[in-house]
Amino acid sequence: SHHARNSEKMKWDESYNTNVLVIDNDHKKLFELTNKLEELSEDEVPKAHLINNQIERLLDYTVYHFDREKDLMTKHDIVPLNQHIAEHDEFVAVAKEAYANWKQRGDVEDLKSLVRYLLNWLVEHIMESDMELAERLMLVDGINET
Repeated sequence: SHHARNSEKMKWDESYNTNVLVIDNDHKKLFELTNKLEELSEDEVPKAHLINNQIERLLDYTVYHFDREKDLMTKHDIVPLNQHIAEHDEFVAVAKEAYANWKQRGDVEDLKSLVRYLLNWLVEHIMESDMELAERLMLVDGINET
């Protein structure tokens, strides 16, 4: 880690904004959920039930967000659909496997590497795939009107 301190906490950065409001709001929520998980993993004695609840909330919200992006792509006929969705599917698979390892072994290092994976993936995916998606969505009239 390039952080001097122990914590992996990552702040939302304005550079992560895609300017598609509904996507940005989801991403902020994902950061919040992941940072909360990171806090729980830093406890002297990690509380497994709280951690597991938080991971489940995070996974549920992630799937909800990915479905939303998929719906937007489908609705507006955005082409690199399959590759983008494959990235989502791979992410969910890796996260679920890491969660299973953590539940089986109860090793807080498993948990911390899961948190790192989530945050690194999220930033990379936002900056690459989601920016490209958003560029196309911004061409749609009224994309930010509810």
